[in-house]
Amino acid sequence: MAERRLRTPDVAARLGISGAEVYRLIFAGELAGRPDEEGIVYVTQQSLEDYLIGPGRANASTAR
Repeated sequence: MAERRLRTPDVAARLGISGAEVYRLIFAGELAGRPDEEGIVYVTQQSLEDYLIGPGRANASTAR
């Protein structure tokens, strides 16, 4: 089964940040994301969950 992929606007909405900030996190290596064959950047659901439970972010998943 393929893992669920999220586009950067969806990730931004879930994190309460801008799309530009999502790209900054990806380029900084803090959030795993990559473009598909059409160049659209996706983040997997698992990558987002890993980011949310990363060091110093234990409460980030409840912040909305």
